Formats: sequence, structure tokens, C-alpha cells
Amino acid sequence: MPPTPTVTAAWDVRVKLRLIPDIRIFTPEVGRSGVGLSLASRCESCGMPMPTNEDHGAHNPDNPYCIHCTDLDGKLLPFEKKFDELVASTMETRWMSREEAERSVREQLLQMPAWRSKVEKLMAKTPAATQTPTQTPSAQS
Repeated sequence: MPPTPTVTAAWDVRVKLRLIPDIRIFTPEVGRSGVGLSLASRCESCGMPMPTNEDHGAHNPDNPYCIHCTDLDGKLLPFEKKFDELVASTMETRWMSREEAERSVREQLLQMPAWRSKVEKLMAKTPAATQTPTQTPSAQS
């Protein structure tokens, strides 16, 4: 009977094949030098994980925004552009209608420090029927 592979062997294979995206953090050369490590864990604009410097805007580890939310100079893209991109992506990946996708993206961006005030203004302009209630109605006595 052939030996059964162990969890350690499977882990080694995944490490060698680079199937673990942030494996660079665990390599000895990175551990000693700190090259490639990121200080921020998530983008403050979209919430994307940023495990390496290359994931930050302009590859600058001090930039709190990811490469998808910034231009080549590392400056944050306009809210309208990011909102439209996220709505289109949500419609495509989650098979939602435009209204559902906009509601979902507003809820997500409301949690992001970069967009909180803009989303609050957008929600103030949006009719109440399309907003997601943040509190459940209280029972009347």
C-alpha cells in the first residue's frame, strides 16, 4: 500500500507552487530584509488586502490605498469612478440588478474611511425607498 500524503507534504507543495498568495512573507530572505512586506493590511478605499508593497498605490507602503484605487502617482481616484467600477463589478460577479448592486456598494463603501462622508451625502440625496435601513423600526406600543 503506498504511503498516504501528510498535511505537511501538501503544504510544501502549495508553498513550492506559490498557491499561497502571501507566501513571500514566510520566506527566509524576506523575513531577514523586510523587503516586500506591507504595513497596512487593507485598502482604506475598497478594503482589498495589501500583503505586499506592490499592492499599495505607486508601490509605496505608506500609501493607504491599493493599486486599483489610485492613479500611477498613487493619488486616490475620484469617488464617482470607483463607485461606477464597483457597481459594474458587483453586477457582473454577483448577478445583481443595478439597484441591488448600488445598494450593496453603498453599504460596503460606508465602512471605508476614504468614502464614508461621500456615501453619507449620496445616501442623503437618494430616495428613501432605495436606501438600506441601518436600524429596524421600533415596535409601537
